[in-house]
Amino acid sequence: MPQQTYSNFRSLNKSDNANSNHKNITGLPALLSKIQELNRDPALDDMIKRCRDIVEGEEKYVEASCSPLTPLQARIIQETHKDSNTSQYAYMLSGAVGGCFIKHIAEIARAKRILEIGMFTGFSAVTFSETSNCEEMVCLEIDPNMEKFVRSRLQGTDVENKIRIILGSAQESLAKLKQEGKTFDLIYIDANKNGYLDYYKYIMDNGLLERITGVILCDNILWSNTTMDQSTEGGKDLHEFVQFVLQDQRVEQMIIPISDGIFMIKSKSSD
Repeated sequence: MPQQTYSNFRSLNKSDNANSNHKNITGLPALLSKIQELNRDPALDDMIKRCRDIVEGEEKYVEASCSPLTPLQARIIQETHKDSNTSQYAYMLSGAVGGCFIKHIAEIARAKRILEIGMFTGFSAVTFSETSNCEEMVCLEIDPNMEKFVRSRLQGTDVENKIRIILGSAQESLAKLKQEGKTFDLIYIDANKNGYLDYYKYIMDNGLLERITGVILCDNILWSNTTMDQSTEGGKDLHEFVQFVLQDQRVEQMIIPISDGIFMIKSKSSD
């Protein structure tokens, strides 16, 4: 198998390839800016500006109300933006709000064994590994450059020995974890959007999620509001995934409308 990197892997991923700038194209603040630019009615200018202020102000207020980042979280964000190999993909970071949310879920679930599909530069892995109950953090990553980036930032930290990185395709890595007899209290999926459904099916059909209390968190489920109308390839893939989960009697689920949307899926407590 040829070496995979974020640049060539994204070119193979129809969802990411179609939506590499999806946040800039379809985000609500950007749409409001475009409407204001095209507007020829002065009477509407103040209303449009007020809408922009509400949207942008809410985002800033929510972020300011989150618990502060830890030093290691802050370092990962800062160096992702600075590094020439990762800066162009920095928008893929979970960010302060998303990071705060997934941290609280892991704490509430008292998750000891956590699996992440799609590590990127390690922000989420660090976030989970710093929670009070985490004993094992397994990260599946396809890009060897990301593995190198993360390992170099973990050296000498308190979580270095908690985090295990498995390099390769997610499907092959999931099969390896099944062979090892692994189960996880919490699974976080933040990888190629056209793979979410296959990852979910494999996880559920092969017992990788703790049967009674297990939680799955899927990031970017709203895909900048294109999942609802399937107006992008990524939106179509994620809509298909959501509809499948809605019919799965093994779980309960809801979408949390923060950041780019997080799909929370929980094992049912009884048959």
